[in-house]
Amino acid sequence: MAAPGVLLEPLSRSGREHFTSSKVIKLMTLLVFIPIKDPLHNPLTIYDPACSSSGMLTDSKDEIKAKAGVYLYGKEINPETYGICKSDMRIKGNDPENILFGSCSMLLRYLSCRDLDRDFSVGIDHSA
Repeated sequence: MAAPGVLLEPLSRSGREHFTSSKVIKLMTLLVFIPIKDPLHNPLTIYDPACSSSGMLTDSKDEIKAKAGVYLYGKEINPETYGICKSDMRIKGNDPENILFGSCSMLLRYLSCRDLDRDFSVGIDHSA
């Protein structure tokens, strides 16, 4: 586990919500996709079950979009960050309708989330 403030910046006083810096997202994306020798699925669909304001999704897309078409999907349980996420998706040219309000259970995190009714190429789970 990283020291607080090094990789994750707290968003709330409770310490339950964190901000992952774009440098860490870039590193995570590179660690996932550099070892893949075969061509990526095209289009690539990425799902984040706890997408917050969409930083992890949109930064990941920025890192890999030259290698494949990328479509982003996610869910967010916090009403405030859900609204920010939908706006951020629209501003960055992504489909905000692919972001749903609510939470997937732990059991479904690595599976296709039922109400999204699709399978995904990549699942991001950066929740604690």
